[in-house]
Amino acid sequence: MEVNENIKAIVIPYFEDKFVMSFNSKQKCWEFPIGEVSENESLIQSSIRQVFERCGAISEYLQPLGMHGKKYIIYLSKIAVFEPKPRWSDSDLVKLFEDLPNEVLDKDRLLYESA
Repeated sequence: MEVNENIKAIVIPYFEDKFVMSFNSKQKCWEFPIGEVSENESLIQSSIRQVFERCGAISEYLQPLGMHGKKYIIYLSKIAVFEPKPRWSDSDLVKLFEDLPNEVLDKDRLLYESA
């Protein structure tokens, strides 16, 4: 699959059958990592990096689930282990959820509308 350089990844991390989400205190909601590609980085590399930076989680593997429109690739990420987040991480809290919480950052309505 040819990947557009403007494409982003939404990563849905899970650990022991639970969603892993970080709390965004500015938006006052829970969110999944969104991989924004940095220079000299692939979309997969940026996705793995974002999971670590946002959640302190080390991805065992990423499994592509599909596309949402032409802007996002959605990945499922199995988490192997947690480590301390980088000091400069902008996420405040990381939590495991059995079900999606009500306060989810979803500006583009990605989780609740079909493509």
